[in-house]
Amino acid sequence: MMTPQEVANCTFAKAVMGGYNMASVDDFLDKLTEDYSALYKENSTLKGKLKTLAEKLEEYRQVEDAMRSTLLAAQKMASSMVAEAEAKRDALIADSAGAAKKRLEEIQQEVAQEEERLAAKRRETDGLIAQEDRRLAAAQEGLRGFIQSVQEVCQGQLALLERLPELPAQPEPAPAPAPAEAAQEEKDAMDSEVEKNIQDVLDSFARESAQPEEDDPFAGEEDDEDEEDETATRVLNLDDLQFGRNYNRN
Repeated sequence: MMTPQEVANCTFAKAVMGGYNMASVDDFLDKLTEDYSALYKENSTLKGKLKTLAEKLEEYRQVEDAMRSTLLAAQKMASSMVAEAEAKRDALIADSAGAAKKRLEEIQQEVAQEEERLAAKRRETDGLIAQEDRRLAAAQEGLRGFIQSVQEVCQGQLALLERLPELPAQPEPAPAPAPAEAAQEEKDAMDSEVEKNIQDVLDSFARESAQPEEDDPFAGEEDDEDEEDETATRVLNLDDLQFGRNYNRN
């Protein structure tokens, strides 16, 4: 292939008439045409390749732009999702903290109320215990008085029974009954008097025990079982006492 320098330095032989040799010119033109054709083809091929490369480059640029846009959108979306997640996290933490604080206050309030209720129950229980202690002391004092009264009555009656043989016999206007019958009647009369005195003492003690204390707010509110138990401790069975015919000093 001829170079541009060779084309510029090319010379032709002179013809007879003073012009260029036509054969030399034709040979040069043929070579030039051949080279030009080759260059033209090569140029066309290169232009086609260049066009293809340009199209590929443009396509790559479009892909790059699309990828860049997608990446930016993904980054924006990721940032938005992170911000939203952080906002939800902060909201959940705040709500949980508020709920926990509220529940803690409720629990503390319930504990305080329960402690106050327990303290009130404790005071009430202490008051009931003190009241029952007073009632027990009063009942014990009344029982001691009752026992003392019964002992005094029994001692008096026993002394009277011991003096009975020493008492003078009183004359009867009617025909006197047999000595054994008169003594038995007098003994029965004394037994009746003893039983009456004991019953009077029991009734008096029962009335004193049945009266509620003035400072007792719970007086009169005992259940039937307690009343039955107290009645059982206050009332004596007179059938178990031995006087008159059933009396046995042994």
